[in-house]
Amino acid sequence: MKKIRFLQLFVCIYGLVWGVQAQTTAKVSFVKGDVTITENGKAIKVSKDNILPLSSKVKTGESSGLTLLVDGQPFFVSGNQEITIQEAFEKSYQKIQTFSTKVKRKFKLTAITTPDVKAGNNGFKRGKKKYWKLLKEENYKQIIAELNKPEAIGENYVLGIACFMEGNYEQAVKNLKQVSVFSLAKESKESVFTKLAYSYSALGDYEQAIKTLKKVESIKSPSIYQMLIENYEYLFDDKNVEQYKDKLKKEFPENE
Repeated sequence: MKKIRFLQLFVCIYGLVWGVQAQTTAKVSFVKGDVTITENGKAIKVSKDNILPLSSKVKTGESSGLTLLVDGQPFFVSGNQEITIQEAFEKSYQKIQTFSTKVKRKFKLTAITTPDVKAGNNGFKRGKKKYWKLLKEENYKQIIAELNKPEAIGENYVLGIACFMEGNYEQAVKNLKQVSVFSLAKESKESVFTKLAYSYSALGDYEQAIKTLKKVESIKSPSIYQMLIENYEYLFDDKNVEQYKDKLKKEFPENE
């Protein structure tokens, strides 16, 4: 048992070090209030989409904050802090990995299930069984190579999932948006919309991620609530963060 825990700790630390070393810059995706950024003692203009070195120092005021993206993964610097971007990334890394791994695992499980689009949808039936087989085999690159011009709802769904699992979030958004919600069973609506919202979030569009999740909020899923909490945190919307934390605690106490 001790050996297993030591191995888990080693993997976590190694992943942290590798994650920081592999990236040298971060992208600004949201700015709230008075935020100062300096690099080698020189002030840097703070604005959305700025690309900053991880060595840049961030200083936030009491009611200000900064959300950044590193390799498509959001993290934030909240108020009253003076910290380098690298330090903030390291501080957030374990939480980020834990949440992302949990979500990705759920996505992977839903991705490889058999099609559950409502019977009688001819557009979906045109989706070739070959691609569902490739999806189960996690052969995403072949799907992307062959399905670069999807014609049917089923093909857009499969290609969207493949692009999502490969981390191509821009293309995942394009394809998953083409899937008609009216053609989907209830279970698949959650699958498609959470993947779509996750993709928006990975691109730094947290408001669109929230809009997407709210379309399926009536499903009352803990994953949807958790993703809403995360995206409201990236926008420093404390009121809605607390609102959805209360909902999650009340409706899904086992997730506490």
